[in-house]
Amino acid sequence: MEFNQNIIQFSYFSVTLFITLFGMTAYLLQSIDMDGLRYLLKCPKLLLWHIVLQFLSIKYMLIIFLIGSYGKYLVHFNISGPHYFVFLYLQLAIISKALWHLVGFCHGKYEMLQEVLLFVPIVFVAYLTTNYSNIFNIFGGGGKLLGGTYLIVFYLGMLLAKHYDAWGRYNIIKSIIISVVLACAWWCFECRDYFHIDSLIPFGAGFNPPSITSITMSIIMIFASYGIFTTLEQCRYTRFITAFISWLGKYTLYIFLYHRLFLDYILTKFEFQSIQIKRLIYFGAMIGGSIFIAQMIKLAKGFCCIVVDYNDPLSAARKSEST
Repeated sequence: MEFNQNIIQFSYFSVTLFITLFGMTAYLLQSIDMDGLRYLLKCPKLLLWHIVLQFLSIKYMLIIFLIGSYGKYLVHFNISGPHYFVFLYLQLAIISKALWHLVGFCHGKYEMLQEVLLFVPIVFVAYLTTNYSNIFNIFGGGGKLLGGTYLIVFYLGMLLAKHYDAWGRYNIIKSIIISVVLACAWWCFECRDYFHIDSLIPFGAGFNPPSITSITMSIIMIFASYGIFTTLEQCRYTRFITAFISWLGKYTLYIFLYHRLFLDYILTKFEFQSIQIKRLIYFGAMIGGSIFIAQMIKLAKGFCCIVVDYNDPLSAARKSEST
C-alpha cells in the first residue's frame, strides 16, 4: 500500500471517536437497561470473536500448536494489532454502569458545574493510569487500567448522550460548516505540530491512549458527523446512504478486529499494477471478508444452539408448552 502521512495523521482520531460513541451508546442503553447487564453480557461474545481470530491467524498457527503459546496470545491480546481493543472494551464495559450512576447524580440547577467537577477526578485518574499502569504489556489503551485517557472520552461520550436533546436546538447547516472548518483547521495544525502539543502535557505524546490532539479531533468529528448524517437522513434522495452506513455500523467492531487478517496474511500474496484497483480490492476484501467471517460465526453459533435444543428434552418441553 502507498501511504500519505497527512492522511495517516488525520485518521489517528478514529479509535478515540469510536470510544466516544461507545460512551454515548453505553449511557443510552444503561438508561434503558436498569440492571446494567447489557454490556456485561456482551463481554463473553466479544471474547468469542477474539478467540476465533487466534485460529484464523495463519501466520502463527504452527507456533501456537508446536510450543503451546496459544494461551499467551489470548491473555496478552497481541496476536494481531487491533486486539488490544478487546481488553479496552471489556474494561470500559465493566465500569459503564458505575460511571452512568455518577453522571446521573449530576442534576438540578448546578448540573453543568457538577459535571465539570466530576470531570476533574476522571482526568486525574486517566493521568495516573496512562503513566503508571501496565497490564500484560498490551498495546495502547488496552494495556492501561480503565483504558487510560480513553476513560476521558468515554465520560465525554456519556455527557454528549445525556444532553443529546440539546443538539436539536442548533442550526444543522451552521453546525456542519463550523465543525468541518474546525476539523480542517485542526488537521492542518496536526500536520504541522505532529503531536508536539501532546508532549507538553502530563499524558505524554501519542495517539493511543489519546492525548489532546486526538481527543479534540474526535469531539469535532462527533458534531460534524451528526450534522452531515442528520442532513442526509432528512433528504429522501440520500436516505439510502445513511441506511447503508447504519447497516455497516453493525460490523464495525468486527471489521476493526479482522481487517489485519486480510491485510497481513492474504492480500500481501498478490501484486497489483494499478494503485486504484489495489485500494479497491484491499478495502473490499478487508470489509467484505470481515463481515463474511462474522456471519459465518453467527451461523455456526445458531447451528450449535439448534443442536443443543434438539438434544435437550427440557428445552423441547418448554418450547412445546409455550406453543
